[in-house]
Amino acid sequence: IDDPNDLGYKRIKALKVDHKGNLWIAHALGLHYYDVNQRKTLKYASELKGTKIHNTLNTIFEDSNNTIWLALNQSDGLVKLEDENWEHTKYPIPNVTCIFEDEDFIWLGTSNNGLFRLNTKTESIKNFKSPDFFNKDIVGILDDDLGNFWLSSSEGLFLFNKETEKYSGLQRAHGIKNDYFKRRANLKSMDGNMYFGGLNGMISFNPK
Repeated sequence: IDDPNDLGYKRIKALKVDHKGNLWIAHALGLHYYDVNQRKTLKYASELKGTKIHNTLNTIFEDSNNTIWLALNQSDGLVKLEDENWEHTKYPIPNVTCIFEDEDFIWLGTSNNGLFRLNTKTESIKNFKSPDFFNKDIVGILDDDLGNFWLSSSEGLFLFNKETEKYSGLQRAHGIKNDYFKRRANLKSMDGNMYFGGLNGMISFNPK
C-alpha cells in the first residue's frame, strides 16, 4: 500500500470490502480506506475529530444502507460514520467487539458487558444483562433460522432467545470440544450450518 501510510509494519485487526469494492482496513495505528483497483489510499486517520481510534479498533461493519460502523475498545465503543469526511456519531456502548444487523436493529457484542441492541430508527439502546457475561468477551454473533442468536465467547457458546430475552450456555461440560472462541471466526452457511473457530480448532452444527 502506498506511502506515507504504508501498512507493512502495522498490526491488521480487521478487513471489510464495502459496496463500492473498496477496502476498509482496521489496524493498530488507525483506519485506512483503500481503492483496490487504483491501488492507492483514499483516506487514513488515527483519530476522528476527537475520537481516538488507534489501538482501539476491533472491527468494521457495513449495514444494509451502506453505512459504515466501527467497533472500538473504549467507553463510547460504537461509531457510525456519517459521510465521506468521516463525520461521525458515537454511542455509549462500552468495548464493542462484534456487530450484527437484524431488521431495524444493530446488535453489539462487548467485552465484559454482554449483548446490546441499537434501534437504528429511534436510536434507543438496550443492554441484555446477564451474569453469564461477567468477565467474558462476546466475539461473534450468528442468527439461526429459528430466530435465535448464537454467541461465541471467550468462555463457551451461548444461545440467546430474542423473544424471551434469555440465555443458555454450552461449554465443555455439555460436550463441545472448544470453549475459547476467536474474534471474527464465525460463519453461517447457505444451508444453515454454523461454524465457530477457536483455540482448539473449529466446531460446526445445524441448530435445526
